[in-house]
Amino acid sequence: MLEHTGVLFTYLIAIKDDETDRISVSGINSLQCLLKDFPLRIAELKEEAEGTNPEDILEIYCIFGANPQTKVFMDQIRKVQNLVYNNILTNKDFDYQAFIL
Repeated sequence: MLEHTGVLFTYLIAIKDDETDRISVSGINSLQCLLKDFPLRIAELKEEAEGTNPEDILEIYCIFGANPQTKVFMDQIRKVQNLVYNNILTNKDFDYQAFIL
């Protein structure tokens, strides 16, 4: 799925610090790293938010490109979502994070 060209993937994460009320924003896009490394870089950015109140985190995932290319990705994402959802319902030991990465 991630080897397709003609689209740009972007991930942004904003984290609010309750003590200072400051918001830090980090992000990555598919021009900054190999596409196969993109999910791993997202996981690294998410690790920085560990221990933060979930209400203080905003994540944005974007796919930019022409309609035909983005449709291919959206269809694939929906297939994976359905597969994960069905596995979670039928297999209590299913590791969805490992499956997605």
